[in-house]
Amino acid sequence: MENKSIIGMGQGRKAVLCMGLAVLLLTVAVACSAAQSPEEALEQLLAKDYEVYYLFRSRGLPVDDSPEAALEWEGGVYQPSLSEEYKSVGDLKKLLEGTYARDETVEQYLAAKDDNGHPLFVDLDGRLCQSSQSPLQASRFTVVEDTAQLVEETEDRAVFTLEEESLDGSLYQCTVTLVRTDRGWRLETPMEDAEQTLLREGSDPSSEQSLEDARQVAESFLTALAAGDTARVEELSQAVPGTYSSWASAGVAQARITETLEEGPGYGLYEVSFSVSENGGTFPQGENRYRLEVTSGEMSGELIVGQFRPAEPVPYNLLPYQDRQDAACEAVLKWVELFGPQTFADTGDLSEEMVAEYCLTRLAEEMSFDQVMEGIQPETLEEAALEWFGLEGFDARETGCYDPQRDVYLTPGRSGSGANCLVMGSSVGEDGTICVEVRTYTDPLQTQNQRIYTYLLSQEEEEDYRFLSAQPADGGSPEQQ
Repeated sequence: MENKSIIGMGQGRKAVLCMGLAVLLLTVAVACSAAQSPEEALEQLLAKDYEVYYLFRSRGLPVDDSPEAALEWEGGVYQPSLSEEYKSVGDLKKLLEGTYARDETVEQYLAAKDDNGHPLFVDLDGRLCQSSQSPLQASRFTVVEDTAQLVEETEDRAVFTLEEESLDGSLYQCTVTLVRTDRGWRLETPMEDAEQTLLREGSDPSSEQSLEDARQVAESFLTALAAGDTARVEELSQAVPGTYSSWASAGVAQARITETLEEGPGYGLYEVSFSVSENGGTFPQGENRYRLEVTSGEMSGELIVGQFRPAEPVPYNLLPYQDRQDAACEAVLKWVELFGPQTFADTGDLSEEMVAEYCLTRLAEEMSFDQVMEGIQPETLEEAALEWFGLEGFDARETGCYDPQRDVYLTPGRSGSGANCLVMGSSVGEDGTICVEVRTYTDPLQTQNQRIYTYLLSQEEEEDYRFLSAQPADGGSPEQQ
């Protein structure tokens, strides 16, 4: 029979079946009635299927995740639902029965387990509760607009093909079958089990960006650098206008890419070379070897220059994770990530709040979610403060990290300092202390207004590294807390 194209699968370039769409459709039309056409039913069923995936695969159920609300049941920890739509396992069953034709599909979802083998959803104290160890998977595909085609139709069955794009940019043709039941049209199988045919292999979520795009941005940056076009340099690095105005007289010439270190759609890492004929104060005179990174901007998604710095040495926090094996640098990096380059002449100068937050954050990294939810015992925090800061008898019960009702400490939800800094590595002094150098910057390419801080640590035999002090190495005054 002739193919029929479904119109209105989305208003953008792609139809992303998001949670908001699913909720809207479920509110307006709770069930797909038998009077619906297959085309009308398809849109609603795809939205419902997305919601099922969101709830069962991506922790989509809004829950009360506060420690005091947690409920224990048969070895698992559960969090009560805050959803007005789903208040019991029965509500989830209604969603499933309104989406899928087969009873076994409904039963399989309801029998889903968490990462530790406990039921994913249970009713406790008359409320729907979700396991704290529920799986978290990214949304698999987005449906491409105006690609759904009805290719086969009988009285009780309708077969469609449509195109979906995966997270890596690959494009698939999917076969979706609807079955007419006594309750209306239903999906024969979940979309995650739908038959797929690969149409285009991708390698990046932003597959519209070709392999050449990153290189073009890098070459445009180098051209602007050599021409003294600082406005273009600032545009490509998303810097505030005027940030690199001094580069206009930097004397840069013959800037070029000498080696491709890594390249793909939406990303490029290059080694570049440029010469400086006269010492303009920005770059050293003579031949310079730099690393230039092109990446996607966090807000805009556009390709920008995210890194432009000397090729050697590579800062510790820019190394691949598998190469980051320096425990002293890791200790300092964690401090800077939490508080920025705050300094201290002695660990006794630090506030109890800062020591507690640092220790609790590091302790939590070595604990399971259930253990973190239970809280950290005072003696455990006391031992950590002694080991990492040399503080004896440490007590932070007067801080906001302490729960007096349970006599435990809770890990703070600090989002991080967002400090614009580089950890340059560690060295051992003549007296055996370990020195870690941290450099801070005020511009996105990390070239200007540099300050240097020196963190001193010690290590006793097999124990972990212990902070001693943190001082500015460039003559500035300490920023004691």
